[in-house]
Amino acid sequence: MKKAHLHLIKWGLSKGYEITVHIEGEYEGRYDTYLQAKEAVEAGDMGTITFMREWHELCDMNECTRFAYIFEYDQEPDEIICDMSHTIIAERWFKEYAQEDEGWSIGSYLDLDRNQAIRNGEVIGETDKEVLVEYEMPNGAIYLNQITKFGDTDIYKAVSRRKPAKKWEAVINSL
Repeated sequence: MKKAHLHLIKWGLSKGYEITVHIEGEYEGRYDTYLQAKEAVEAGDMGTITFMREWHELCDMNECTRFAYIFEYDQEPDEIICDMSHTIIAERWFKEYAQEDEGWSIGSYLDLDRNQAIRNGEVIGETDKEVLVEYEMPNGAIYLNQITKFGDTDIYKAVSRRKPAKKWEAVINSL
């Protein structure tokens, strides 16, 4: 199992957030690199990791999501993300972390943020590094996306049913 706090830091930075760290209530700093944030988080036994973005003009506030963590060295895994803000950001991170832990394989489902809504996609094909995901829009149109395994589901390549890449031909022809 991938360490949750490391996955959380990488995920937040990849989404453009700065990481603010508090250890046992004391402010440690604001970080925009993985190594700095990792070092700060691991400097104490418990604290919070906060994703921050600059002032957001539309809602007159900073965009912010907070995660609490505890390191418990006598258990496996040796950490717990024990509390988090109830926001779409926290939900997306948790889903991606849980999916990565489960593995993405044929028949598994992924939540995809497509066309201003969350769509339920099914993995219908896989290679060593990528999965082919099929999802349906409300109007009945079915789309295919190629996504790097365990990657950001918002980064994808549309796949054509008519002229697919050779690696997906057999999968698409069997549909």
